Amino acid sequence: MPGIIATLGFDERHVIRSMLRIGFGGVQKIVLLVPRGGLEERAKRALDEISKLAGLAGVKDVTTAEVPIEVFHEAVATIRKIIRDCVRSFGGAVVSLGGGMRALVIETLLAVLTLPIQDKKNVKIVVDLETSQGSIEFPASIPIDIRLSEVEIRALEYVINKGRATLGEVSEDLKLARSTAWKALEKLVTLGCLKKEDFTYIPTDIGLFVNAIIKSSA
Repeated sequence: MPGIIATLGFDERHVIRSMLRIGFGGVQKIVLLVPRGGLEERAKRALDEISKLAGLAGVKDVTTAEVPIEVFHEAVATIRKIIRDCVRSFGGAVVSLGGGMRALVIETLLAVLTLPIQDKKNVKIVVDLETSQGSIEFPASIPIDIRLSEVEIRALEYVINKGRATLGEVSEDLKLARSTAWKALEKLVTLGCLKKEDFTYIPTDIGLFVNAIIKSSA
């Protein structure tokens, strides 16, 4: 059951939405990242609202962590340790970037992206839209350096276009040897671009991201 790590500004709603998405019973800890030097009055009110609702939901561990946002490397290292400790203590973390100063948000995102891969696999990033009409969510393990062979690119695009596909379908429709198709599909599973259910390959959010980047570079 994950913890929530959120950048705190003057509005508590993005933190509360993250609690609702997980379900109150699933939140173990909430860490609110704030700039070093203390909170402004509006931020204090937001913190009070979060603490109040968390208490009603049975989440007793709500803390703030002061971040030296003016010293970039220290800020990233501080946040990175907070996220890593949360993942290793609770098995996962939701990082909410819906509030707070821009520098703090950027430093938090970079802290997530520099985590070890085994930790990143258990972190989800959530950004609420300014319109309050929704949010975007994406896994922290999205690859920054994308290296796929031509066969892997074709296999990924094929599975995405179909929604799901078997090894036989990929091999037959792309006119690939069965062993070649299998190696490509299994590599995509290892990279997190596809997941495998029984004998069927299904695209993941990472796969959709990678495919979109590749198509935009063509």
